[in-house]
Amino acid sequence: SGYISKFGLEAFQLLPKSRAEAETRAVAPNPDMTRKEFLSLPFRERSRLAGIVKENGLRRIMARQG
Repeated sequence: SGYISKFGLEAFQLLPKSRAEAETRAVAPNPDMTRKEFLSLPFRERSRLAGIVKENGLRRIMARQG
């Protein structure tokens, strides 16, 4: 309740629901990440990274399993 009163309900709802989700979200966007890591990023981060690595970099990311 302290977190909600300080930051609001919307911020609380954006927090990860489990430890596994928190670990997945903690991955920093980079051109060497896996498809699963890329898809776990928020849309804004995916879009930003796609603009940096361009089409070929995005293909390599999507081809990586893991």
